[in-house]
Amino acid sequence: MVEAQAVDSVYELSHITALSGYPCFYRIKFDYRYRMGLYSDGEHLEYLKKFP
Repeated sequence: MVEAQAVDSVYELSHITALSGYPCFYRIKFDYRYRMGLYSDGEHLEYLKKFP
């Protein structure tokens, strides 16, 4: 994701949602079927498994 390289905060990414009950974990929706999990500790951004 080129967009992720250009932002200073995880909240600047489009279509991002914080997961309730899981601090530092987020999801991005690409389509009505595809999502990608993200983990951010404030300094690093880690992409997690893509799931339908």
